[in-house]
Amino acid sequence: MATTLAEICGILDDVSLKYMADEASDSIILGFTLDAERTTYRDKDGDPHVAIVVAIAEQGEFIGLFAPFAWSLAGCGHKAAVFEAITLIQSHFKLLRFDYDPNDGEIRPNVELPLEDANVTTQQFQRVMRALIEGINRFDQVIRHAMNTGEVRLDLAHNPLQGQSDPADIDSLLQLIDRTGGIDALEDLAGGGSLPDDSPDEGERWAG
Repeated sequence: MATTLAEICGILDDVSLKYMADEASDSIILGFTLDAERTTYRDKDGDPHVAIVVAIAEQGEFIGLFAPFAWSLAGCGHKAAVFEAITLIQSHFKLLRFDYDPNDGEIRPNVELPLEDANVTTQQFQRVMRALIEGINRFDQVIRHAMNTGEVRLDLAHNPLQGQSDPADIDSLLQLIDRTGGIDALEDLAGGGSLPDDSPDEGERWAG
């Protein structure tokens, strides 16, 4: 049996995370307010807030998590440096991948979890969500430095690339965020209840 939207909602309910679910698109959107003293990440409004979309595809045999418009290269004169930086990040950090949309400059970090006919476990879902949020938190300064200067410096990562492990569980992750925050930003992003239509089509693998 494949994974369902209800299963993902149940996992989120268990840790009291607020979210918006859209059965029509098999998607969920969550908002996290990061600790401003522990991260350089800021959204387009200058707030330490990140939105994450969970998309279920292929009749529940595949799920992906992504942060829409985490960064934008619109008008950036150092795209080559950014591409070099995210390629190096991918080679050092488990699971995290990046998509780029040349039409609007969107850089979208994402993680993927192929399930085939299995149900997603709480541990699996927690790990991919940790990987996405921790990756954004850890490498924001590397990406922004490349965007602003054209210089690639992995030493600017929030935590060292080597010798670091992911948080042991969801409670460790929630130390970085406000578990009850971000609902206003979710409503703004979702346009009053309609989630972005960014789910991959059946059989289509996201570019990474």
